[in-house]
Amino acid sequence: MKRHIWYHIVLTIFAAWCGTGCSEGYEYFNPNPGDEEQQASPIVNTGKASVDAAAGKATLNGNCNAMGRTVSEAGFLYGRTAAEMMKSERRVCPVDEEGRFSLTLSDVDNGDHYFRAYMVIDGKTYNGVTGWFEVKVASVPEVTTELSEAAGGVLTLKGSYKLDRDLSVEPGFRYAATADGVASVQFVRATQVDEANKTFSLDIPDTGQPCFFQAVVRMSTDFYDGEVSEVIRPKDLSAAGVANCYIVTEGGWYSIEPKRPDGTAVQGSAADWVWSSGSGLVSGVHFSAGRIVFQTSGNAGNAGIALTNDAGEIVWSWHIWMAQAPAEQTVNGRTFLDRNVGATEFDGALVGSLGVYFQWGRKDPFIGANRIQKNYTDEYEGVGFQTTGDNGFTALFLYNDALCEGFKFVNKEMDMSMSIANPTVFYGVYNSGGWKGSNSEVEDYWGGASGTKTNNDPCPAGYRVPTFDEINGFIKDIDTNKTAQENVSDQSYGRKYTVGDQTFMFPGSALRVWSAKMRYPGRVTFFWSSTISPTTEKKALDFYDYRWNTNADNTCCAMAVRCIKIQ
Repeated sequence: MKRHIWYHIVLTIFAAWCGTGCSEGYEYFNPNPGDEEQQASPIVNTGKASVDAAAGKATLNGNCNAMGRTVSEAGFLYGRTAAEMMKSERRVCPVDEEGRFSLTLSDVDNGDHYFRAYMVIDGKTYNGVTGWFEVKVASVPEVTTELSEAAGGVLTLKGSYKLDRDLSVEPGFRYAATADGVASVQFVRATQVDEANKTFSLDIPDTGQPCFFQAVVRMSTDFYDGEVSEVIRPKDLSAAGVANCYIVTEGGWYSIEPKRPDGTAVQGSAADWVWSSGSGLVSGVHFSAGRIVFQTSGNAGNAGIALTNDAGEIVWSWHIWMAQAPAEQTVNGRTFLDRNVGATEFDGALVGSLGVYFQWGRKDPFIGANRIQKNYTDEYEGVGFQTTGDNGFTALFLYNDALCEGFKFVNKEMDMSMSIANPTVFYGVYNSGGWKGSNSEVEDYWGGASGTKTNNDPCPAGYRVPTFDEINGFIKDIDTNKTAQENVSDQSYGRKYTVGDQTFMFPGSALRVWSAKMRYPGRVTFFWSSTISPTTEKKALDFYDYRWNTNADNTCCAMAVRCIKIQ
């Protein structure tokens, strides 16, 4: 609730001024006009205050008549209450030849102000009457209740405010176990205040119960309130293990530890989203208490989030896979997920079953197809990663232009550090055998034939990219033991098998060739393995479903990954 008060300045001086001898608006106070001796006594007068509301300043005025004596000191007492004024230190001012003196106050905010003129002659203090003025201006705080969360047994309440000039304010909070209860609880001052940035916070113990709160700023006797909000309790996706990919099955707040799959920490200072397959899939991405926190909408899709350094550069990124939880399927001791990484559907006739694609050895996915091709052709997408046009097969996507330029193709040699810093750039080097270029050495970025989960592995925790022998054996076992086989649909050459009570779906996931263009969307099934070809050092083995053949393809190509469970 924001309270807006129009400019209104009330200047009231309650004083009893009488007698004669006015000088430029000042009157001298003579308590005993009939007493000639008293009339010869020195007189000090508290004048009217002038206020410049826009500048937040007030000028106190005074005047004295020393009756021929020497004034050794003159000035004012000032306070926000009469009692505070009486206890305040004297504020000495220079006195001109006509006995006038003044004091300009800065940072004058809303509320009551009290002041009194005084002078000292021969060690004796003479006081004027008490003056008073009230200031009410339109410059009031605009208070925002900031996103706040629970972490490590502590609830950190956060707020901020805007004010068009510097005034004395006291920020704090009200909090309660229910939203309706917030308005009736006592204001608690913030313990951490950043006056320069106008932010403030308060740490309170986390009892495990719901906590509703609002940011509040007190200025004088008035309170200015932000909206009531609930402290969020992000679900820790890293609790089951750290990975480069996390599965989210419902909307809500989540957090991850910024770590690589081997558990080593990634150092950064901020977090944000990089790309998304739909609007609003992820929001509120931020870095707090050493964790990346974000909110999901509950809709199916895929997105990338990243940790950045002080220069705003990506130091590591993670794939958020938002869909129903994939099931496990086991044949002859090999357990695989029932769908491709990034798939939002199980049914191979639906485009959501195709999932996302990976250049061999890289951890970051590339966006999938937007439709399934209805007839078998050797057709390519007109322009890689285009989002419009009749010839485009690429699904629509959104990207954060503060961190990337969207998905794009670059014909350039690169190394792993470059790929990590640019997760949306598709690097292709024709006829070199791989995205590392013709002069690079082959490295087992996905573990090779050893079946080891690496820091570049794109699978969720507990899973990894299968070796060629593993995925080959899995599919051959299914093909051998099938009780039924059929095409996914009349429009697709993907395969659907039944083995006992299990249904195995291998949709026509297609691939992106070395130039990032889509080929065979919905027609042919391709899977990467982690194994490097023994005959072509720059190529990796993949698996496709014409007759479940094997091939050694350029690692620049991007294909689907079907993850195997780590035993």
